[in-house]
Amino acid sequence: MELSTLTVPQLKALCKEKKIKGYSKLGRTALIQLLSEVGHIPQATATEYNGALARDGSAQVPAVTQSANNVQNSAKAKSKKRGRVKPNPALADSESMGSGSKEKEAGNAPQVTSSEASQPDNPTVSGTLILPTFETPPKRIQASQAMPPPPLPTSVSTGSSKVSAALSTSTKRLATQSALPPSKKARMALATTSSAVTPVSTTPQAVTTSLSVDSVPVSPPSNGGAVSSATTPQPVSPLSANRSIPNTVNALIASGPRRFKPLVIKKPLGEFSSSDSVKSLSAPKGHPSVKPRSSLATSEPLVLRYLDFTCSSSVPTLQSISLPPSLSQRKRVQCWAIILVGISNEDRRSCALVSRMFRYAVYLSAYHILLQRYDGRRLRQISNQYSIAMTNMWPYLHLRDAEAATHRDRFTLSCLGRLVERFGACPIASHMWGSPDHKKQIAIAMRFTLTRYWFILSIGGHPERLSDWLEEIVLDAQEIIPGEVWNLTVQSSRSAATQIFYVLEPTCEVVGHPTPQESVNQTSAIPSSQEIHIRADWTSYIQRYQPGSSLFDHLRWDGYEEYHQGISRLWLKQLSDSEEDEMKRVVAKRYVLACVIENGVSGSWKSTTEMAQEFAGLSSKMDSTGTPFRQGKGPNLNLYLPSHHHVESVHFRTSSGQPLHPALATVQSLHREYFVLKDNGMEVGNEECGVYDVWMEVLSCSNKGL
Repeated sequence: MELSTLTVPQLKALCKEKKIKGYSKLGRTALIQLLSEVGHIPQATATEYNGALARDGSAQVPAVTQSANNVQNSAKAKSKKRGRVKPNPALADSESMGSGSKEKEAGNAPQVTSSEASQPDNPTVSGTLILPTFETPPKRIQASQAMPPPPLPTSVSTGSSKVSAALSTSTKRLATQSALPPSKKARMALATTSSAVTPVSTTPQAVTTSLSVDSVPVSPPSNGGAVSSATTPQPVSPLSANRSIPNTVNALIASGPRRFKPLVIKKPLGEFSSSDSVKSLSAPKGHPSVKPRSSLATSEPLVLRYLDFTCSSSVPTLQSISLPPSLSQRKRVQCWAIILVGISNEDRRSCALVSRMFRYAVYLSAYHILLQRYDGRRLRQISNQYSIAMTNMWPYLHLRDAEAATHRDRFTLSCLGRLVERFGACPIASHMWGSPDHKKQIAIAMRFTLTRYWFILSIGGHPERLSDWLEEIVLDAQEIIPGEVWNLTVQSSRSAATQIFYVLEPTCEVVGHPTPQESVNQTSAIPSSQEIHIRADWTSYIQRYQPGSSLFDHLRWDGYEEYHQGISRLWLKQLSDSEEDEMKRVVAKRYVLACVIENGVSGSWKSTTEMAQEFAGLSSKMDSTGTPFRQGKGPNLNLYLPSHHHVESVHFRTSSGQPLHPALATVQSLHREYFVLKDNGMEVGNEECGVYDVWMEVLSCSNKGL
């Protein structure tokens, strides 16, 4: 049936029969052209494809390939133009040359490929659209896989660059319009534009394209050394087959059926010269443009404990000695065991090979070595569990030796060890390294030494003038209240005089000397008139201590709703059960006790209200003798923490993730951040000044605590 013999109503009826869209306002010529173009497409396939394009208004726009073989056969466009791209005079002038020049330029015409989702409103480019067959669904491939075009001739390069620039400016408007349903007027304009063709003339005019299905290439041509199409925007032509997307270019890549792959930036983000916002948008998923904080942290391990030796190894199970000697020789075994204590381990190994009696005596000599080195409550507990005359005590001896060596090494590497190297005096007795009575003995002794060192430097002392203080040696440390109060015995190296101090375990701050009745058998190094005995409230607390009670029960602070024992409730809820978070809780409690008003620990007794008023600059109700204003009840232990020292958080690292000095931690209070010592919670710096100069010298650290 000849389409030219039909009338307009008959042509529209035929379009309706073939279920073609966008024909209602077309003229007779446009209807004939429309029916002739879709006549070779099967009815079901064309309908399904047009419907899919109509439903997917924001579909990805495929690339368009130009072909210059049918440039002279293209028809003149008669449709209305909605786009802003005007005919390029330079490009039109380049086409006004002779037919021989046109054929030469047509043979060298490049293939233009558009980037994804970047199409102008109504661009027109000279060339022929190359489409694959509609039997298979259109496939989109990565834009970077298409080979770049060769350089354009000199006569056309200027006009093409201007058209490309005009096309690239309308990308954002097209991305917004493609997401909306097309209007009827827009569909008509697109259909009219795609159906009307015009031959190439020598006058400046818009360049259009026509469809050619027979010229689909098998693979893209190879153009070596050309610029990538991903970085150079290319003009594209409108696709007349898609009539549901208004004023956009729709084409299909003429290549094999490949799955779409997103663009991946292989160049490192740090080498881009664009802004950070452009980097974050261009970065692929899973590759953030900003480095995470964890990458800024160094590989240095975090040391949680500095002079704290609370974690000791468990006691191994001891075995009985095998191959005992005869009954007649057993009475000599103990004598030989005592004798073998004075020889070396190599000699004892040789003696163990002499006979059964010597072998048995070598095993029993371990207990006598323990008595000589680590006599105390811990050894007595082990001897009560095992029979000394039949048990091999060498594993337990090796455990205690390793424990004492660890304590010595930790002390030597600390700031106190460097102090000993400078002055040549050790403030801790030699038998204390093995913690004979309690596992915390050596830790309390070193903490007490560190606290005394802090007080001397705080009152104006200098690290070079500590020889007199280092002559006092810690002889013994006994626990009075578990986890709270200890009794320390200090002896002067110049004389045999000793002093006894009651100290708090968290900070080792001195509470006072024992009463004269308690120290009747002790020889004090200072006159009794100058001794500051323990206060009545502390004496009452120690004597009336009940298991389950805590020193923090006597602490008073402001803001009970937001703080628990002076520590932020919100921060405590965020902590886990890990070792690091548990150590943060310990440091926070030490800081709280180190920052309470001094009258709560020592000095004259004051009530909580009086301490709060004195801290606020108000008068306190005390008489001239310093006794409590109200004498009705017995003295009560009062500890008051000012609101300035409420703990918000504790940190062992800097904001960049670097571990602080092993002896330091940072405490964030309400108004300021402080550098404190982990072992006693006392201040050694703040956020304005950093670590104080004297403590920078003592700890050998930087101003930032590193």
